[in-house]
Amino acid sequence: MPIGVQTPITSHTGNGTATVFAYEFAILSADDIKVKVDGSIVTTGFTVAGIGDRDGGTVTFSVAPGSGIEVLLYREVSRERATDYQYAGDLREDVLDDDLDRIVMALQEDAELIARGIRVPVGESLSELPAAASRVDKVLTFGAGGAIALVDVAAFAGGGVVELVPADGSITLAKLATAVQSLINGALQKSGGTMTGAIVLSGNAANALEAVPKQQAESLIAAAVGTRLQFSLSAIQATTSGTAIDFTGIPAGAKRITVMLSGVSGSATGSVKIRALVGGSEVSSGYTGTFFFYGSGSSADTVSDAFCRYDFSNGSTNIHGATVLTFMGSNTWTCNGAVARHGGTAEFQQHAGSTVLAGDITGIRLLCSGGTFDGGSASILVEY
Repeated sequence: MPIGVQTPITSHTGNGTATVFAYEFAILSADDIKVKVDGSIVTTGFTVAGIGDRDGGTVTFSVAPGSGIEVLLYREVSRERATDYQYAGDLREDVLDDDLDRIVMALQEDAELIARGIRVPVGESLSELPAAASRVDKVLTFGAGGAIALVDVAAFAGGGVVELVPADGSITLAKLATAVQSLINGALQKSGGTMTGAIVLSGNAANALEAVPKQQAESLIAAAVGTRLQFSLSAIQATTSGTAIDFTGIPAGAKRITVMLSGVSGSATGSVKIRALVGGSEVSSGYTGTFFFYGSGSSADTVSDAFCRYDFSNGSTNIHGATVLTFMGSNTWTCNGAVARHGGTAEFQQHAGSTVLAGDITGIRLLCSGGTFDGGSASILVEY
């Protein structure tokens, strides 16, 4: 019976219990089959069944291969002609079949071997390799047109890793140190031996487990929580003369303004009032607030001409404390403040209220109602 189309190799994976493994190709003797377990050829510890069966047979191990171990069964017939046909002798069918089958088996094995090799497409060819002496200390590459080319690596002795860099259809060799230096030179600004300029890393915070450049991180933080700056718009101003002290130049976008008073007093009985400047103009109406004080007694009053009002007596008392103005949106501001009055009878004063302005606050005015300022100092803190 002639041998059919066969692949002379069968692969299995052990499970720790199976001992019988099938092969699906013909063999004519036990020597025709090779057994490889976990990458190593073994010659004992198993028996072979199915010799002469054109459909294959089995290999039975005395000890089961371990779980996950590869068991490879493949055919490797001897490349020899052992039968000597005699003149006028018997030409038996089984002898002739075996001889012809052995030739086909060898051809099948050669086809499988070629299939695992490196080949060029049909219609192409490669020149033969140079002689052994010419290949010493060379790297095999493919140059122009895909032709075999040898590159001398003597220049890379002691250089450790050698990197292959495709370029213009050919392959160039570079020392690892040279390749890294080229990468650094292309990515960083340099001036002589000194690196200059900011290092900008690639990355995207939108992707999981990816580096985030400092610039993008700052932008994301600013978008999420807002940029908050605190600064004094001017040096501390003395409140020792005149009837009005202005703090101007507040840019649009302020969210909170703190007005701080230290020892502020007036030349006559009166009060200090805090008013808004919008577009440089003083806003003297439209406020809704309540003033309250207590000391030896207590009193309350409504205020409609200022954010806050704090009272003092002529020259004998002074005001210490702070008032916070908070932006609600749509030009609406609230205020909340508390001060202590020193000199004479000790007194604590509070004020709270709100107003809707016609535009952005551009400044704050301290107004002395009753006489003129004659002591102390003031400042403001703006937050965005």
